Amino acid sequence: MQQTNFKLKHITLAVLASLLALPFASVAEETVREAAAESSSEIEKSTAKVEEVELGKINIRATKDTGGLYQPANTTTGTKTNAPLRDIPQTINVVTKETWRDQGARSLNDTLHSVPGVSVLAGDGARDQVLIRGFSSQTDNLVDGFRDDATYFRDLANIERIEVIKGPASALYGRGGSGGLINRITKKPMFETLYEVGGIAGSYNVKRGEIDFNQPLSDTVAVRLAASVEDSESFRDQYFLERHLIAPSILFKPSDSTSLLFQIDYLDDRRVDDLGVPFRIGGPLNVKRSQYYGSLNAKKDDVIQTHSSGATISFDHVFDSGLKIRNVFRATDLDQDRNDTRAPGFTATTFTRQHTHILREDKGIFNQTDLMLDVDGFGMKHALLAGLELNHQDKDSWGSRFNVDPVKSLSEILCERSHTTIMSSNRKDSYDKDRPSHPGQTA
Repeated sequence: MQQTNFKLKHITLAVLASLLALPFASVAEETVREAAAESSSEIEKSTAKVEEVELGKINIRATKDTGGLYQPANTTTGTKTNAPLRDIPQTINVVTKETWRDQGARSLNDTLHSVPGVSVLAGDGARDQVLIRGFSSQTDNLVDGFRDDATYFRDLANIERIEVIKGPASALYGRGGSGGLINRITKKPMFETLYEVGGIAGSYNVKRGEIDFNQPLSDTVAVRLAASVEDSESFRDQYFLERHLIAPSILFKPSDSTSLLFQIDYLDDRRVDDLGVPFRIGGPLNVKRSQYYGSLNAKKDDVIQTHSSGATISFDHVFDSGLKIRNVFRATDLDQDRNDTRAPGFTATTFTRQHTHILREDKGIFNQTDLMLDVDGFGMKHALLAGLELNHQDKDSWGSRFNVDPVKSLSEILCERSHTTIMSSNRKDSYDKDRPSHPGQTA
């Protein structure tokens, strides 16, 4: 009974405390409401005093990160002006020197393996040759926009980048194939110091060295020298390659609006003219990839020797009106002595062979004059171009072909011993006996 009274006492006290707190809660709530109303009234008064201010427009533009060493943003081949690739309604692929250095490419054909729509051919073992979109582009090689259609292997030591145009381009470059063209952009002097030395060494005694030196001599004169030397072999029996290139240039720039550039290039290339594995209907013969079917002494009998030289003079000037004039003159000279032993056909019992000797001379002079003007009109920027090209080329060739000892059985040439027997010393007598007295005569 004592414990029950204690609980009732506490409950009574709690009820009394709650009743006493009710008036104070009502007062606090009323105070909060009055403060909120007063604050809202002050905000409205303050807002009424603020004048509206119109901010100026802000234009934000973003561009894709292009340019650099591997993805140039501009091209000079598509329009003969320095234009963004995105603005040219034609497919143009650009391969920079950094790309083919990373790939270890040592020839023009090597650099074009990664270009879509381009197929690399053997070129009879004597020249660069590709198909663009299935069309032959043997004569669609250019250097700095000038025709370079001679039959030889080009070196890359003095090349800055290679631009491949897909589709006809006769509007700017005259005669050409339907597939497109290949334009090599040469290295030119700059007003900054550059010294590069590089080399390649690999399997099959591959050895190649390159230098690229650029040096400003003053604020108005700069010189550049690109050169290479190569001495290599191959997985193909008896194959060898010996060549060297030297390409000096000098730039005079007396003012920001005028420049005069002189360039010279000389290439000496000597290699085995290797026509590869004989072919029959259905595909190549099922023989070793390394098997060579020419002379036993290929370094003496089956060699193609090429001497190529060129000189270029470029003049650029910008008038006060903004009109630009460019005149470029180029002269080229190529001599080639080609010898090869080939296997043009066979039967079940006989494998025929022929020796071919071809002499070529290729000379050309070219002159291009271009006028360029940038104008604004109809809310757009326009680049106007007008030009004239004059050129003259002389191409001469003399050839002879005569049979050499046939092979009695195809299986005989599948080993080194029978290969030696085939190309025995009496082959030299046959060469000397059947060789025409004049290279223009055909046996």
